[in-house]
Amino acid sequence: MPDLQTQRLIMFGLDPEVRIDALHEALDIEDLLEELSIRNTSINGNETWASCPFHDDRKRHWSINTDQDSDRWGLHSCFVCRESGQGGSGNVVTLARDLLQLENYGRALRWLEDFAGVDTSEEAALDLTVKRRLRRTRGGTEGTKGEEDPGALYARMRPIEADSLGWKYLTGRGVTPEQISARGVRMGRDRYRARVVFPIYSGLSIVNFYARNIGNKGNKGLYAKKKGTISTTLWGMDKANRLLDLCYLVEGIFDSLTGERLLESVRATESMNIFATDGPIVHKQQARLLSPFKTIVIVPDMKGKARSLVPTAKEYLQNHRLLIAEPPREMDLDDWGRNDPEAATESLLYPEPLHRSRIITRVNYTIRR
Repeated sequence: MPDLQTQRLIMFGLDPEVRIDALHEALDIEDLLEELSIRNTSINGNETWASCPFHDDRKRHWSINTDQDSDRWGLHSCFVCRESGQGGSGNVVTLARDLLQLENYGRALRWLEDFAGVDTSEEAALDLTVKRRLRRTRGGTEGTKGEEDPGALYARMRPIEADSLGWKYLTGRGVTPEQISARGVRMGRDRYRARVVFPIYSGLSIVNFYARNIGNKGNKGLYAKKKGTISTTLWGMDKANRLLDLCYLVEGIFDSLTGERLLESVRATESMNIFATDGPIVHKQQARLLSPFKTIVIVPDMKGKARSLVPTAKEYLQNHRLLIAEPPREMDLDDWGRNDPEAATESLLYPEPLHRSRIITRVNYTIRR
C-alpha cells in the first residue's frame, strides 16, 4: 500500500510515471514535431524519421517512435549521435527540454502537458489507469480498432492545416480548401497516421470513416469498421438535397469530389447530389437510400471493371430513370475530370440512357435544368 504522500501525488497527477501515461494518451507526436520545427519528415512503419535536430545532419539519421500501442512510444534516437557518444536520444520530455532549452525535466513535462491539453485534475488522474488499461487490451485488426466508436476516433483527429502533408496531398489531387473544410477531412493518428480521413455519416452520426494513405507504405485505404456500415451508407448522403429528383452515383470519394468541382465550374449547382458507394457494386440497402431521386446517373470506374456499378444498379434501381456518364477505358471520374475536364463535364450534364449507345441527342436526353 503506497504511503499517504505517494497516494496524494498519484491522485493529483503529480507522479512522473502517471503524468507520462496521461501525456501518452493526449499528445500527438506529429503536432509536437511541427511545433519543435522538426520538418521534412518521412514515415517508415512505426517510426518517423527526420534530419537530426542535435547536429548538422543532411540525411535523416534521427527517428522517433509514434506507435501509441508500444512501450517504446515517444522514444527518439540518432544513431550518428549515439555512435559518437554525443547523446541525441531520450523520450518526448527530454526532446522538448533540450530543443526548447528548458531548465529541467519537470519544466519540460509541464510544457508538454500544456501543449497537449492534459487534464491534471484529481478526477482525470483517477480515470487514467482505467483508460490506459483499456487501450492496452483493445487490440483489433487492420482497419479497425476493436469496437471503439468511429465517431470518437474521428473526434480525436486534428483538422488538416494549410501546407501540411495532408493538405499538399489533397490539393495536389485537385481537392479544394472549401471541399476539405465542408467534408470535414482530418489528419489521421495512431494506426491511421499518414492518412487523410473522410467521415462517413448515417443521418447525423459518423458511423465509419475512410482513411486514405498519403505515403508509400501500407494499404491504400482503411475503414474504421470493415463490416456493417459500408454496404448501408452512401458517402455524401449527409449533404444531399432531397428536393431534387436527380443524383449521381460514383464508386469512390475522390470521384465524388471531382464531379462536384466539375459541376461547380459550370454553375450546375442544381445537380450537386453526388454519392459514392465506396465499392464496385450497389448494395440493396444503399439502393433504398436513393429512393427520393427519380433520375440516377451512373458514373462507373472503367479501370478493368467496365460498367462495374451497372449490373447491381439495374437490379436494385429498376424503378428509377437510369442514365450513364461513362469515362474512357482505364479511367474513373477522378482521372477523367483531371485529364479532360471539358469532356467529363459535358458527359455529366448530358448523360446517355443506360440501355442505349453513347451516341445521344442533347434535345431528348438532357438532364440539365
